[in-house]
Amino acid sequence: MNLFLVAAIVIGAFILGYRFYGRILARTMDLKSDATTPAEKFNDGNDFVPTRPSILIGQHFAAIAAVGPIVGPIIAGMAYGWLPGLIWITLGAIFIGGAHDFAALVASVRHNARSVAEMMKQYVNPRAYYLFLLFIWLSLVYVIVVFADLTAAAFIQPPYGPGVATSSFVYLFLAIGVGLLLYRSKFPLWLATVLFLPVLGLIIWGGQFFPITFGALGFLSERQVWHLAILGYCFIASIIPMWLLLQPRGCYLAVLLFSFPHSRIR
Repeated sequence: MNLFLVAAIVIGAFILGYRFYGRILARTMDLKSDATTPAEKFNDGNDFVPTRPSILIGQHFAAIAAVGPIVGPIIAGMAYGWLPGLIWITLGAIFIGGAHDFAALVASVRHNARSVAEMMKQYVNPRAYYLFLLFIWLSLVYVIVVFADLTAAAFIQPPYGPGVATSSFVYLFLAIGVGLLLYRSKFPLWLATVLFLPVLGLIIWGGQFFPITFGALGFLSERQVWHLAILGYCFIASIIPMWLLLQPRGCYLAVLLFSFPHSRIR
């Protein structure tokens, strides 16, 4: 099947899911347009920052691409071909990931942006709370190990892996530049999109001309060196303000394609 046709079908399914199934979820969660969100209530310029809907939808669109939608289809594709993986990504993102992530987001916003574990502490006994913390910790360790190893393997895979590594890291600096423009200089969002999307394409294309290769470092293999570099990036990304890297990193595609009305959550 033509790749463009496949992409058009999937994008169409996502738009229909947002418009129709999203409305069902919004009614179920009883969203209110006049609610005060934690970003407004605790605005500190770091973790709590009021953000435009067009950026938020891009952030959440990227955030849903976790272990299930990425590793699951890869395994299914190797075992059964591309069609099961495509169905899993499309329908799973709408009917499973959409409902799960949206429900967790609404619950967090209604509890002053607390995590699921912190919310559980309010409603369950201490033993269940500590067991859940242990489960979260083990799950996150597993997720980080899988992603770090898959990414490191991709970065050293010839012939294109080292170039992909270059594009990936340059892209992060591009995202930081966009974040500074949008939040420090009040640069127009549409203009930032028009200017930086072509630059993003240039980065993807040009990375192959400047491949990053570490080689072995002492007793560490090249793959292990990449493990450390990726974990270092994860640490830095977790402590810097959301608006500086994580939000602009994920917003390009959705900013270009969508400008949906929104409701605040209460």
